[in-house]
Amino acid sequence: GFSDVILWRRSEDAAHISFGYDTALVPPEPSGFLIQAGETVNSRGIVASAGDFNADGLGDILIGGSDSSAGMQTVAHLVYGKAEGVPVSLDQIGNLGFAITSEEDALGVALRVSAAGDANGDGLSDILLGWLGSGLPAKSAVVFGEARPPQSTYQTFLRNGFSSWRAVG
Repeated sequence: GFSDVILWRRSEDAAHISFGYDTALVPPEPSGFLIQAGETVNSRGIVASAGDFNADGLGDILIGGSDSSAGMQTVAHLVYGKAEGVPVSLDQIGNLGFAITSEEDALGVALRVSAAGDANGDGLSDILLGWLGSGLPAKSAVVFGEARPPQSTYQTFLRNGFSSWRAVG
């Protein structure tokens, strides 16, 4: 396959995923899809590739931000990769991904998101989340990829069946 590109548009509070193509050929019509923050999510422009977290053969996308429907709680969304151009709204993510919230959250906490490679050696891509701020100790956590990850709008971080480990310090 070809590498895709994630472009952040602050004015739209949205990420544009542009599908890669063979540069030796005439460029195709613009292709890709849009990930919109939605009415309740503020994504703050924190985006990263997540590797293939759910082992479906497509690269997934991580977006960090906050959710006003959850009291401005810090949240990371994992959006499953896809080949069609239908937009995704983070506040109505449904079976297109899931959201991860921290178990000890507070306003003003900075969230960082990143791919973590295959931290536990099971052949699946893992993700790294980090929190810092509001007088709390810095925390980071690796969430292990799963072939059948939860298909829920919100899951509480380190609960409800997520396999992970974390460092606090």
